Amino acid sequence: MDKLHNVDVDRIKQLAKAQGITLTYLCKCINKYSTFLACVRLGKDSISASELAIIADKLGTTPTYLMGETDDPQASDR
Repeated sequence: MDKLHNVDVDRIKQLAKAQGITLTYLCKCINKYSTFLACVRLGKDSISASELAIIADKLGTTPTYLMGETDDPQASDR
């Protein structure tokens, strides 16, 4: 399972807040502990491509947006 190190957790946080979704909920969706995304942000843990895809789906965006590879949250990479 490939681990990603260039995930923009701030984008995840921003989208989640705008939609009334907690980071704890997103962590539960990928079967991780509640502070997992904070650890990813600090570089203490990493997220897999499949986990990022689940989070992107829950937030109605794309993994490429959450990795900062595009500024278009609706870019078609699905």
